Amino acid sequence: MVSRTLLCQMTLDCLGSKSTFYCSVLICLGTFIFALLCFFFIFVVVPLIFRYSYDMQRGLLFLNFVKVHNADYNKPTSAGLIGARSLNITTKDGVRLGVWHTLPVKHQLEALAATWLTDRAARDQRYDSWMETGVTVVYCHGNAGDRTSDHRIKLYQILNQLNYHVIAFDYRGYADSDNLPIDEQAVVEDTRAILTWVRERVTKGHIFVWGHSLGTAIAAHTLAVLEGEG
Repeated sequence: MVSRTLLCQMTLDCLGSKSTFYCSVLICLGTFIFALLCFFFIFVVVPLIFRYSYDMQRGLLFLNFVKVHNADYNKPTSAGLIGARSLNITTKDGVRLGVWHTLPVKHQLEALAATWLTDRAARDQRYDSWMETGVTVVYCHGNAGDRTSDHRIKLYQILNQLNYHVIAFDYRGYADSDNLPIDEQAVVEDTRAILTWVRERVTKGHIFVWGHSLGTAIAAHTLAVLEGEG
């Protein structure tokens, strides 16, 4: 009787050990297959999609789907930019771009105090006259966010403290500019339109182009195009 009981116990222990072993094997096999599928997806499927999907390449390059809206586009003063104006500039291909013109400190109080600020045409004429002999920085921002991003606003303020005008704009597909497909040629055309507008107003002063991150490449490409045109 004791022998039979012992034999049954040994049999159960053996079956339990085998079950545990098989479960361990199945878990290891499942983990391996899952890891293999993840590896295949990350290093095979995603690169293939990226290789043949122009929209994905464009989205990851420009990141214009990342929205960072820290101020009213039509009221740059809401971002602490004293006397700044909001305007729109249209490119040759008819794209409307959102633009801010922030003022040097020497003009900020005058801009706030002047009664002609309520007259849009008179205001624009006055701002343009200030640009004529001043130093103007055209700021080409990088990917993600827009001209209202905090770190960009801080840069405008620093440049204004140095008595520079700042023209900050958004490429098509960003912020309040026309929501159109974006690519390298498009952003170069946008920057070119901004520079043309600035050059028409800064006739006796100086113009500097400031590119940040992706904006550096855009600025360099645009200036190369303009130089090639003479």
